[in-house]
This record gives sequence, C-alpha cells and structure tokens, in this order.
Amino acid sequence: MTIKTTLGLLISLLALQTTASAQLPDDAPIALKNVETGLYLDIRGGHIRPGTRLWQWPENETNAQYFKPARRKNSDAYLLQANRFYENKAQLITASEFPQDVLVQPGQPAPERFRVTIESEIEPPSNDGLQHAYQGILNPKPKFQWWYFEAVPNTRNQYVIRSGRFNDNRVLTADPRPVKGSPILLRPYAQSDTQHWVVERLTVEAPSSVVLEDFHYWRSKRLLGDIGWTANSERVDYFQVVASNDSLGTLRSSPISSNAREWEMEFDVESEAEGKEWCFRVIAVDERNGPNISEASPEVCQVAQRKQAQVIKYSKLVVENCHPSGRPVRIWLAETGVTGWQDKGLLSHQSGPGGCPTTGSAVVIDFTAGKSYEMIAVDSGCGNNPPSNVNSSCRFLSTTVLQGDPNGATCTMRIGVGGC
Repeated sequence: MTIKTTLGLLISLLALQTTASAQLPDDAPIALKNVETGLYLDIRGGHIRPGTRLWQWPENETNAQYFKPARRKNSDAYLLQANRFYENKAQLITASEFPQDVLVQPGQPAPERFRVTIESEIEPPSNDGLQHAYQGILNPKPKFQWWYFEAVPNTRNQYVIRSGRFNDNRVLTADPRPVKGSPILLRPYAQSDTQHWVVERLTVEAPSSVVLEDFHYWRSKRLLGDIGWTANSERVDYFQVVASNDSLGTLRSSPISSNAREWEMEFDVESEAEGKEWCFRVIAVDERNGPNISEASPEVCQVAQRKQAQVIKYSKLVVENCHPSGRPVRIWLAETGVTGWQDKGLLSHQSGPGGCPTTGSAVVIDFTAGKSYEMIAVDSGCGNNPPSNVNSSCRFLSTTVLQGDPNGATCTMRIGVGGC
C-alpha cells in the first residue's frame, strides 16, 4: 500500500470517527435522499424480493423508498428493513457479493465485487450474541446487513451510511449522475456529497399549542366554536379534530386540509350539551404510509355553555344566491319558541353575464314585530330535508338571531358572500 493510499484511508477513518452516531426512529419509516443528486434510495422497480438491486429514483412516495431501522442491541448498528415483507420474511438492505460466475462482456470492465441489494434477513450464528426483532435465514455473515449512520459535521440531518461489513469504511455512494435509475455503489469514504444522505423521518409529529375559542352550544345539541393548532410535521395529508365526553362518547371531524391551522367547529350531539365538559384533541394523518397517524395533541377541555346571541332588529330579510357551487338552495326559517322549520322555497343561482346577482329574484321574508328568527340556506343537492336533518356541509349559510321590527332596516344576505 502506498503512502498516499494509506494517508487517504487514515483521513477517511478520522473523518468518520469524529462524527456522532445517529439516533434513528426505531421501527418507524425513513426515506434516504442523496445530497449530490437529490434522488432517493429506491428498490428497483419496487420489487420487494431477494436479489433486487437498489438504485436512485425521484421521490415517488411508495414503499420502494421507505425503510424501517431496527437498532442492534448494545450497538450503534442498524438493520434497514424494506417497508414490505416478501413471503413473510423481512427484506433488508444488504452489501451483497457478486456471484462468482458473473459474465463480463468483452471490452467491459469487471464489475465491482460488491453491490447493494434487498435480501432476506441474515441471522447471526448462535455464538454471535446479536439479538434483534426479526428472524430469517442462517448465514455466517450478518455484518453484510449492519449499517452505521454517522452525522456529517456542520450540516443538518445529513449522514454517512457505513457498512458494517468492511474494514476500509465503505459507505453507500450514489453515482453522481442525477439520472433516475443510476446505481448505488459501495466506496471508501471520500467526504463527497455523493456519500451524504438526508434522513427524512416519515413519522408524523403531533400538533401542539391547541387553542379553543368561543366554545358554546346552540339549540342544546350542537357544539360550536373555533379551534386552532400548530403543525409540527411537513408530511401531513389532513388533520382531524377529536371531541370526547365521558358520558356522550367521541366525535370526529371530517378531514381538514393539511394547510389549515384552525377549524370552525360544528358537532351535532345526541343529547343535551349544556353543562357538560368536552375535551378536544387534534391529530395529523399521513396516508402515504399506511396511514401513518400522529399521537394526539394535548387536550383542551371546556364546559359547554349557552351563548347569548346578538339580537339585531330588522323589518325584512332578503336572500340572494351567489354561492360558488352554482347550485340552487332551499331557504328555511325558524321562529324562536316555535318548534320546526318553515320552508321558504327554492332559490336558483343568480349569476349572469353581468355578475351576481343579475338574474332571477331573491327570496324576501317579512318579519313580525316582537318575534325573532333564524334563517339557514341548505344545498338543494341534499334533498328537501330541514337543516336539523342534514350534515353541516349541506348548510351554505346561516344567520344569527334576527329580531323583527317594522321600523328596522332590511337585512340582505348574499349566499357565498355574506351580509347584514
């Protein structure tokens, strides 16, 4: 071995030995992105079976790019299991030897001795003392499947992934060409970005800083209010609010956009809500992995109280339909103290060439002095059922309590815009 080669190996050894070992999320999925190429470590063709090569591929959010680390007992070494089994056996990233009978085409260089593949788990010999969570086939070379993650100094979440098999610190190395399908190699560490990998943890962190505002009940069996939260994970497909009461059980919202940080609450309950304590949590869901659901946020609990509605005096109510859906709505009116809802008819969409409202006629409702009212517009696609018998998503517009007064102003409500 030349002095130059020895010095290079020594530098490589020192570079790795001065880095800190990673603490990976045990048995939780990760993806590995190469710093140089921006491509992901990928199981070729997504074929989770022994002997399949690993290569580089653009992010595709499939199990071909998701791996679960399992830490070796009393060691910093990890097994990297594919996120699917093959014939009920765990499949692990392996430093594999080329078979002896590999044919080399004339004029072509001989292949490197080692390649990176997915293989059934290699179980250590009985005297090795290695214990881990999976069982597989017997083989005297378990180190082919051990990997060490060493942090790259002065970077965020970048690691060198060193094989436990070699004495010359061979690490996972990407072919420098940023081309999908380019190979993964095992080369001595040379402090190159082709040997640096970003570990993307696919676990979903629970939302935090949950705030509950204006929490109250309406008509005794509907919970209303505003709930906000802080998102702590980028990989989220949607959020969900969970409400629970010891005697009334658990309620769950429909999926809430991943971009949302607050939700205007509307839960219908089966019995009187007054005086009962409700606790609220927010969870984050990533459907790309199973689904992968976060732990729930800390609870926020509060007793439901009646809200004193603001009373506004009007002589009449004018309802116009400019909802973005373009669908007709049915107008329903409730009089305070009177059971049931009055059907005030179907209101067509009023959009035209000049904007909205430019066509059709509004629904006009005259109020009686001393009486108060509530109006709700229901999507005609939800049938002719009153508001109490439809989902909240069917209610396109609702008013606060409006008190009748012949000398009052006209309240104009434009569905899709607002009013009053």
